[in-house]
Amino acid sequence: MTYLNLLYNDISSLNNFEWNLLSNVIHAFDKFSLVPAMSRMIKYLDSIESTINVDVSDTFNLFASFYTSVQSFVSSTADFRVLTIAEQCSLFQRNLHGLFNLCGTFMLRDAGMFDNSRNESIIVPLYGQEIVRQAKQINIKLDFDSTLVKMIHIIFAFSTNCYTIKYDPYMNKDSLLRGTFRLLGSQNLYTEILWKYMIYRYGYKETILRFAALVKQMLDLIVLSAGIYTNNAHHQILVDDLVEEAKITLVLGENDVVPLWGKT
Repeated sequence: MTYLNLLYNDISSLNNFEWNLLSNVIHAFDKFSLVPAMSRMIKYLDSIESTINVDVSDTFNLFASFYTSVQSFVSSTADFRVLTIAEQCSLFQRNLHGLFNLCGTFMLRDAGMFDNSRNESIIVPLYGQEIVRQAKQINIKLDFDSTLVKMIHIIFAFSTNCYTIKYDPYMNKDSLLRGTFRLLGSQNLYTEILWKYMIYRYGYKETILRFAALVKQMLDLIVLSAGIYTNNAHHQILVDDLVEEAKITLVLGENDVVPLWGKT
């Protein structure tokens, strides 16, 4: 991958184009983030009787919102726009499940959902205490530099497959295979920007440790989410339906004008 050249050339500064692109990614992620809405939900929970239980439908609605957030984030990028509708649908089929779990867990952490058992009660009805505990443990280790985490999301977004469940028997025959070079180009560019940014912020030695840890934590989340998909029928139905809805939205909205990077 091209970012590895930085190890030999000692390039640690971003040019204007790269700074602008990094800024656009962060803006788009924040634009569609659910953290403010979840923070308000948590404040509301704190203000009502502790004996009032969260209904499982509330959990379903929250996680459905995660899909909308991730879909909007990815759809607002220039790299996504250059793909054909068939390739866009394929990318969602391959990556939306994984991204949903990555972004969702990250936003749950930043909203304070893992801060206490009362907050966790919002997601326990659908996933159970053990899964919530595992997600919490991974999040404790997740880098608190939000810029790094947001950039790693866009890198995974343009992976050929950031999920470990093969639920579509026709996936290997889809149109994305003919456009894989576009994904690799996008992924390499964002990885190089992340690497340069990390060297700029932390220096070479700490960057290696942080980058390796960040990738490990994201992979741990993917493995956890794949296990949930396999073992939780309610979750499986929910996310499969949401991916299909996202693909239908792409086809029906082919001619819609969507602001680039979520900017008006």
